Amino acid sequence: MNRASFFHLFDPLTYIYIYIFLIITTIHLQITALSNLPMEIGCVVSAVVLAIIDEIFFHKARIMHVSAFLKALMLALLAIILPLLSSIANNDYLGVIMEGEYRSYCKIILLSPLIIYYIKTTQRHEQLIKVVLFSFTVLGVIFLYRYKILHEVREYDLRPLLRIKNGDPNFLSMYFTLCIPLAGFEYRNAKKLAMRLVYVVILLLFFVCTVMNQSRMGIIALFITSAIMMIFLKWRLRLQNILLGFVVICMTLIFSSGGEILTRFNHMADTSNLDRLKTLKAGVKTFIEYPFAGVGWNNSSAHYYTFSQYPPFQSEAAPYEVHNTFLKIASELGILGFFLYTTFLGIIVIAILETWKEDRERAVVNSAMLACLFVNALTISAAYKDIYILLMILIFALNGPKKTIGILDNKTLSVLAT
Repeated sequence: MNRASFFHLFDPLTYIYIYIFLIITTIHLQITALSNLPMEIGCVVSAVVLAIIDEIFFHKARIMHVSAFLKALMLALLAIILPLLSSIANNDYLGVIMEGEYRSYCKIILLSPLIIYYIKTTQRHEQLIKVVLFSFTVLGVIFLYRYKILHEVREYDLRPLLRIKNGDPNFLSMYFTLCIPLAGFEYRNAKKLAMRLVYVVILLLFFVCTVMNQSRMGIIALFITSAIMMIFLKWRLRLQNILLGFVVICMTLIFSSGGEILTRFNHMADTSNLDRLKTLKAGVKTFIEYPFAGVGWNNSSAHYYTFSQYPPFQSEAAPYEVHNTFLKIASELGILGFFLYTTFLGIIVIAILETWKEDRERAVVNSAMLACLFVNALTISAAYKDIYILLMILIFALNGPKKTIGILDNKTLSVLAT
C-alpha cells in the first residue's frame, strides 16, 4: 500500500489523522449540519477495521510487532475497564457509560495502540507532527475569533471562556504552550524560507493565544518549556531559539494584554487559589477513605464540600473537583488507576531517555512538551480529557521510529508483566 501521501482512502492513519483534527478543533460540533453525524466513532471504526485488513493482507511480515501491539492494547483496555469497576464498586451500576466524557475517553484510548503502532517511520512521524500543528493552528484561529469577535468570556473576570468543548482557558493555555516546542522543531528543520516564515507565524499564534488565556500556570509552563529548549539544545540551535524567542515574545507583548497577566500574578493568594488548595486536601482525604476503587468517575466534586465544610447551598451552585490530575485519578479510580497513569508517564520518560542517545534535539523537544503537561497537571484536572491523552500518546509516539515499538516490546512492558 502506498503511504507516501498524507491521505489514502484505505490507510488507517488517514482516519486517525481526521479523528485527531476533529477532537482538537471540535469543528464538527460547532457546525450545525455536522453536529449530529457520528464522525468521531466513524473514524475510530474505520481506522480499526482498515488496520486489521492492512495487517492480514498486506503486512504479514510485521507479525513480529503484534506482541508489542497486544501489550499496548491490554494497557488500553485496562484503562477503559477501571472506571467501570469503580462505578460498580460505588453502586453506580455502570452509569459512567452514559457520560459523554467517558465515551470520548474510550475512543482515544482505543486508538492509542494504533497510533503508537503505525507511527514507526520518520515519514509518518513528520506527518503526525504536521497534522497536530495544523489542527492546533485551526484551534488558535477559532480561539481568536470567538474571544475577540464573539467576545466569549467569563462574566466575573472577562477571561476567555469559549462555548465549545475544551474551551476552558487553563486547558487552552496548556495546549498552545505544549505546541510551541513542536512548532520550533519544525521551524528549525524547515529547508525553505517560505516554510520557516509559516512556522514563525504559527509560533506567534501559539504565544499570543497562550498569553491571552491569562493562565498563571500556563505562563509558568511557557517559561519552563522555553528554558528547556534553550538550555539543552546545541549552541547553534540555541542561538536560533533565543533570536526567534525574542522576536516572538516582543510581538506577543505588543498584541496581548500583559498588564492583566501581571495583575493576576500579584493576586496569587486570591479566593480561587485558596479554594484550589482545599480541593487538594479534599482529594487526599477522599483517597484515604476510598483507596482501592475510588469514589467513581468525576465524583470527587461531591466530596469536596464534605471535607471543606462549605455551606450546603454552595455545593449546588459550584461543585469543585480536585484541581490536580494525579490526585483526581487517585481519589476517583483508586490506587490501581493512579498506578496505571504514573506507569505510562514512566514509559514516556524511558522512551525520551532512549531517544536522547540517538536524537538529542527530538528528545529535548519531547522533554519540553512533557514538562508542560506535568506542570499544568499539578493545578488542573486533565486526566480524562481526550486531547490531554492524545498529547501524551503523541509525545511517546515521536520518540524515534524504532524506540517506540522497542520500548514496548523489550523493556518496559516486559517489566510490568512480571
